[in-house]
Amino acid sequence: MHDFTLDGTLQMDAARAQLQARLTPFDATPLRSARLSSNALDPSAFAAGLPRAALNVQLNLGPSSAQRLVGSLRVRNTLPGPIDQQRLPLHSLSATLAGDAQQASAHDLLIDLGAGGQIRGSLDWTQPMLQARLKVAQLNARALDAKLAATRLSGPVAIDASAQLQSVQATLTQPGWDVRVQAQRQGDTVHLRHLLLSALGGRLEASGTLSTAGAQAFDLSARLRQFNPAQFGAYPKATLNADLTASGALVRRQANLALQLAPSVWRGHTFTGHARLALDPQRLWDVDAALTLGANQLSAKGAFGQPRDALQWTLRAPQLAQIDPALQGSAQAQGQLQGGLQAPSGTVSVQADELRWASALALQHLSAQSNFSTGRAPTTTTAMPSASALLNRLAGSLQLDLDGLRWTKGAQTLQIGSLHTQAQTTAGLDGRLQLGARLQDLRLASTANSSAEKVIDTATLNIAGTRAQHTVLLAVQGQLPRRSTSSTSTTTPTSRPASPPLPLDLRLSAAGGWHGDQQGWRGQITSLENTGPVALKLQAPAKLDLAFSPLRLQVEHAALKIQAGLIDLDSLQLAPGILRTKGRLQAVRTADLLALGGIAPTRLRNTLVLSGRWQIDAGATVNGQIHLQRDSGDIALQLAAAPAKPVGTVILAPTCDATFGAAASRGGFMPLGIGQLVLDITAKDSRVQAQGVVQT
Repeated sequence: MHDFTLDGTLQMDAARAQLQARLTPFDATPLRSARLSSNALDPSAFAAGLPRAALNVQLNLGPSSAQRLVGSLRVRNTLPGPIDQQRLPLHSLSATLAGDAQQASAHDLLIDLGAGGQIRGSLDWTQPMLQARLKVAQLNARALDAKLAATRLSGPVAIDASAQLQSVQATLTQPGWDVRVQAQRQGDTVHLRHLLLSALGGRLEASGTLSTAGAQAFDLSARLRQFNPAQFGAYPKATLNADLTASGALVRRQANLALQLAPSVWRGHTFTGHARLALDPQRLWDVDAALTLGANQLSAKGAFGQPRDALQWTLRAPQLAQIDPALQGSAQAQGQLQGGLQAPSGTVSVQADELRWASALALQHLSAQSNFSTGRAPTTTTAMPSASALLNRLAGSLQLDLDGLRWTKGAQTLQIGSLHTQAQTTAGLDGRLQLGARLQDLRLASTANSSAEKVIDTATLNIAGTRAQHTVLLAVQGQLPRRSTSSTSTTTPTSRPASPPLPLDLRLSAAGGWHGDQQGWRGQITSLENTGPVALKLQAPAKLDLAFSPLRLQVEHAALKIQAGLIDLDSLQLAPGILRTKGRLQAVRTADLLALGGIAPTRLRNTLVLSGRWQIDAGATVNGQIHLQRDSGDIALQLAAAPAKPVGTVILAPTCDATFGAAASRGGFMPLGIGQLVLDITAKDSRVQAQGVVQT
């Protein structure tokens, strides 16, 4: 087979590509001609993280002699955009192509970035060396990324590459600006010979090396003089004079860092100081830092990671807004860490007042004090212990006081009037544990509701005992918001007011123990009671198993008195892909069930009382039975006007029909007049059958 033709078509979403090629596999130049065309090619469809685009590509190659090909490449992007919008800033690309088995070239190269500028030049490959000689014209960084400054940079870029040596050299300038890069990769070492960013009198210069072999050692240094980040984009305004060095090994995750600040300015405030440290995965040492920004000071000194290490740190920040205008208030903190990662201990004290972070966080006051110890490190291993192993040895105390918290995320806002917590543990979680917390005035709000709904007036939590055996006492007073729903599509001339919240006065006690993530918490709910319009009470202790990894919930023998009715939950098992439950209802008002679910129909009077039973086993298939029957009561719907005459008959099946006729309205409500209601639902192997009887 000396000569054959290849035709192909690729379709992917809206993109389509067609290829035609003539091949002579036994010749010195096996490709004799090629034509490739594609429409709406999107790089983001091939790999996550790539920018979006719609590329129309035209590639044509044909013979100019027995051994040489010539042709052209044209690319047009119909969906260009800046990088910060996950778009490709390329508008178009064109080049004239030529080559054979020993050399190739792309001349008359034009890369059009629209408002971002243009790049012209050529690429030449003569085995084994590739050379690119490019000329950048009017490069506008803001058109490529909206966070960057508007520029008009122009200048040459030279790239040379072979298997063992690659280098790039670029010089881009405009009045008042100078950007230079000179870098080289030789063998296993990358050399940043010189990096210069200079704008309007400020300069950043950097150089360094990085090995790509062995431990991947690196050594970098940078120098800033009168450097203003705001000149380069949407960054803080400053005048920085600093020297930075960094050295270490990437594979070992080890580094030595140093910063020396000469008198500088940050957002209009004096910025001076120094900092240095060394670190690896097991230890932080040679820490010596003293930084001053306006009225704010941070200092740290010492080491942490080995048994005799001690690291002390102090923060005094009376004017946080000097660091960032979005951050308001004051903060003070100090602490000490001792020992190593196998047996850390220390003290921490934090106080903050009138904190603000943009519109997301507001906090009137926060104070916290803690001291902790994890005992002596085990002598049988040098491996870093897990968090659970450290908790097993933890001894210490925590006191937290918080006032006036407002936290907004998206359309939801959480407000807390105050939270006071005290906790103490001895000899780890297997020793004594005492926790007390009191929460006051918790409110929730959303953009759909301008006023915050109070959910909790007061809540208290007390836990006492050990991890394996402790008691839990919870008391909550507040209001349960209720969603107003319409029970019918018939509207009334005037809208009804929103349903008032359901008063909540809940008390719960439990006894049990925590047995790890997989086994979870096991014990029993010893009492549960709520007083008020919807009173409920647990009749006897109920077994409870709750785990989170994976999620598992088991409840047994929970008989809950709700007003005059009874919900007897014989069993409930909930796990990924599994739901098993069995129980019965006895004289339960449906209005009480809706109220517990926070539902308050506005156009419905509901006195219906139900009894019944259920048994459900839902896993790979669904099996079970549900039986419900009316004991007493009725449902009345609010209508604009009662129908004056029959309005028709609806036939659902040969054995199920309903006739709608005249009904008397009582105070604007039409009772359904339910006399008998029986509903039976049976499921077997996921096939569901339902039978019902309704008489009025």
